[in-house]
Amino acid sequence: MTAADIMVVEDERIVAHNLQNELVSLGYRVPAVASSGKEALEKIEQTWPDLVLMDIVLKGDMDGIEVSDEIRDRYDIPVVYLTAYADDATLKRAKMTDPYGYLVKPYEEKELRTTIELALFKHRLQGISRDMRLWLSAILRSIADGVMVMDREGCIRISNGAAQKLTGWPEDEAFGCQLSKVFRLLDAKTRVALNCPAADAMRVRRPVHLDQNALLIARDGQEVRVEGNIAAIVGSSLTSSSAMPQ
Repeated sequence: MTAADIMVVEDERIVAHNLQNELVSLGYRVPAVASSGKEALEKIEQTWPDLVLMDIVLKGDMDGIEVSDEIRDRYDIPVVYLTAYADDATLKRAKMTDPYGYLVKPYEEKELRTTIELALFKHRLQGISRDMRLWLSAILRSIADGVMVMDREGCIRISNGAAQKLTGWPEDEAFGCQLSKVFRLLDAKTRVALNCPAADAMRVRRPVHLDQNALLIARDGQEVRVEGNIAAIVGSSLTSSSAMPQ
């Protein structure tokens, strides 16, 4: 495996030099060392490291927490704090920037390596999860049938183009709504409202078919006879609903 590039942000020159040597001895590369927030952001643009070791107390207009906030907003690079400060106020501010680790000086070399490796691993996993969500979204949007994905509480998270056309609900307006509000069903014979079987699908963990006489009541009041099913995504808190006009 290729050695990771670790950038050091530390305003004490001797501490920064020692940390750089320690990282190299552990098998990492150190493409840049910065002593201020401004310099750190400039060098990130130039080197794009795999991870940033950030001291919280820095000279200049920005402290390490403010720099990390910028990194979070502008780059997809994990940050691990390395500091002598562990008071509640500092920890509270640091947590707001979603750091991948927090090391308090003095630290052991083994602890430094473990924290870095866990941070890199967590970042890779999050990247895979993000890619999977994008792939899933692309697949759902390419399906001709109407498909909606709900969370465990029955709130809509994804609605593909066909589902939006059937229900009359744009995705941004359907997002977060209860399925029963958007996916309204009526019995074609009795004209009685039908309950959406999403809860049944979650309970039995297998597809539940819509009533054969189901009519979908669109947002504008139009009625469309539909067929389809609702299924829980096993091992997840998601449920999917698919329907097509008959």
